[in-house]
Amino acid sequence: MLNALSFDTQKRSTNSFSLQDAQYALESASSAKDFLLLFKLRRAIETSKTNPCYILNALSTTDKYDLTARHVMVRNKKNNMLIGGFRLIQTSGATLFSSESTFDISVLKEDSGKILEMSRMFLLPEHKHKGLLQFVATFVHEYCGLTQSKTIISCQSLNTSASQLAALSARYFARQGLINNKFTCPVSKSCHVPNFQHWYKHFNEQLSKNEIQECSTLLSTGFQESLLMGATVSAIPALDRRTNRIDFLTILDKNDLNKSLWKKSFSPCESSAKLSFS
Repeated sequence: MLNALSFDTQKRSTNSFSLQDAQYALESASSAKDFLLLFKLRRAIETSKTNPCYILNALSTTDKYDLTARHVMVRNKKNNMLIGGFRLIQTSGATLFSSESTFDISVLKEDSGKILEMSRMFLLPEHKHKGLLQFVATFVHEYCGLTQSKTIISCQSLNTSASQLAALSARYFARQGLINNKFTCPVSKSCHVPNFQHWYKHFNEQLSKNEIQECSTLLSTGFQESLLMGATVSAIPALDRRTNRIDFLTILDKNDLNKSLWKKSFSPCESSAKLSFS
């Protein structure tokens, strides 16, 4: 599969891209070596967060979606070290998004304009901070402009498989007004969270302070930052049996992302970093 990816990249070499600020560089993977390093790091980071069963059952460092995705590498400019990355899949013909293995997003594909799917970021722990995440958000904003994408979707995970905590988180999102009521994306039958409705009814709409605090500990920095950027959540979560995690589908309108970047004074128009294609 790596050879196929390399060949596909060579065909698209005129569409390579990069974005830099003072500390980090984001650039497209453009060689077999890039892909090999990127996928090895992704596998190492992902398997370090999951149980041994997932490591044993992981058949490959890649999947079928890697063939159609754009792969972005994150480098530390200080030592040119690869510290993380993510992939992007955009609407093009009969596009199949990776989130469709878990959620039915047909209503999104019909009514939300061009879609850009961003995978979960994988980063070395010491680089997980808001500054880098905001820089990535700036990149995504400019990339949407270049590809005319209107909606950004992503699967965000809780570090748990517990049905009770999945329901508690869904109640928390509803309480915070973060549920997307325009686009309802049902969960695939094989990914239903066991006893979800039972636990959802168990929790009151007015959560206690302890319950709210518990919810905040379940959300990764990336998940929290995406919500602060304007993302909303598909109401019903899914259970990813491969990774043994709870997944929520997040939906972010490109215009809401633009507003958020302006408010943070981190607008692409004000930043010295510019997305360049070569």
